[in-house]
Amino acid sequence: MSPTAPGAGKGVRSRAILPLLVGGYFMAQLDMTVLVVALPSIIRDLGATVPEGLWAVNAYVLMVAVSLITTGRLGDVLGQKRVFVCGLAVFTVFSLMCGLAQSPWQLIGARAFQGLGAALLLPQVLALIMVVFPPERRGTALGVRGAAGAGAAVAGPVIGGLLVHVYDWRAVFFINVPIGLSLLLLALVLIPDLRSGKVRRLDPIGVLLLSPALLCAVLVMTQGSANRWNGWIVATACCAIVLMCCFVRQQSRKQHAEPLIPFALFRDRNYALMTLAGASVSMSVLSFTLILSFVLQDELRLAPLATGALIAPASLTSMLLAPFVGRLSDRVDPKRLLLAGLALSAVGMASLALSLGDGVTWGGIIASMVVVGAGNSMLFTPLTGIALRQVTPNVAGTASGVLGTVLQFGSLAGSAAVGLLLHGRATADGSTGTVLTLLLLPLLALLVAALAVHSVDRPARDRRRWKISSS
Repeated sequence: MSPTAPGAGKGVRSRAILPLLVGGYFMAQLDMTVLVVALPSIIRDLGATVPEGLWAVNAYVLMVAVSLITTGRLGDVLGQKRVFVCGLAVFTVFSLMCGLAQSPWQLIGARAFQGLGAALLLPQVLALIMVVFPPERRGTALGVRGAAGAGAAVAGPVIGGLLVHVYDWRAVFFINVPIGLSLLLLALVLIPDLRSGKVRRLDPIGVLLLSPALLCAVLVMTQGSANRWNGWIVATACCAIVLMCCFVRQQSRKQHAEPLIPFALFRDRNYALMTLAGASVSMSVLSFTLILSFVLQDELRLAPLATGALIAPASLTSMLLAPFVGRLSDRVDPKRLLLAGLALSAVGMASLALSLGDGVTWGGIIASMVVVGAGNSMLFTPLTGIALRQVTPNVAGTASGVLGTVLQFGSLAGSAAVGLLLHGRATADGSTGTVLTLLLLPLLALLVAALAVHSVDRPARDRRRWKISSS
């Protein structure tokens, strides 16, 4: 596979495009967490049950996780600009519908379609960055995108809480409307249409097999612990496995035509290795945060506010450092940054796990979290750059969608694993189990390091500008 060609062409103002792409990315990521603080107000105002309120949160995340591969491929078929604009429009319209909802199920339905809008635009952001920006500036763009993602995780609960306090929960959704309309108009003007001219088609059978398979897998991971892995969960897991096997078989027969996922992607060693690495990194990061939150509140008896204050330095450090890491990855092989990030994250996790106990101090926890955050800032941006280094423009959307889905499922797997751990603690005496698990998480960093070492080094030609590929 030949490297991605930066397809801006003459007159494309990539510096103007980047804030637009990052703005859409930030808004979509923000809405994954912005509703958490508003949930009690929503439940009271709409007369909803707690499970219905939680579904208002989960419907968005579930739709994103299930749709990313399909919407990424849709960008390759119809053009990234067209799908990005469509995603912004759907997201904005259904943000308005969420704010106007008069019942729990109206809100849940609108949130699902809002998630579909996010799923349409998210893979196009990464694909457009890889196509529009030349290799010598691509790392900087990816770093800004990484900072936006980390910033959204931090800002979501804060912005949600502020809007609920000053106005009410509906403002959490209404604020998206003017922002979404502004981004939509800018996208129509600024983003170039980089379609190759070759007619491409979506694989409807592949979509019909993959989407329910992913849906079943998400339900198993998110609902398994809550339902104590009962017969319904086992049956759903079996459905996911059967549907996924059917999908793989159908795709293997479709490779000569227009498959939903071209297997050639995984013949690119960098992409295959970094996909596995991404799953491990996502699982490790989320598991660490969840377990630490449990340890601080359950074992050290800290209040939720204090727990949040101790965990926040990791996200804040990652957000602040991500743009600099991105700029540095334009000058240094991203593999070196990824290995340095893994080392820092592992050291921070291990030092924190070993320091937890009666003599633990706030200063010690914050110092360890800063180290973890510094390490995290050097994980996802270099990993993405390595993964997509040699991906061609005609499959950039698909590659972005698959990678995004893998990262989502890595996080879901981490959440499910923590659920199993906490369930085991509830049924057995395991007072040190969570701390021991924190010590095991750095081992995942060793796995990712081994994968990174075997990735292909950046060739010298990566530093040149290339012309747009017509493929």
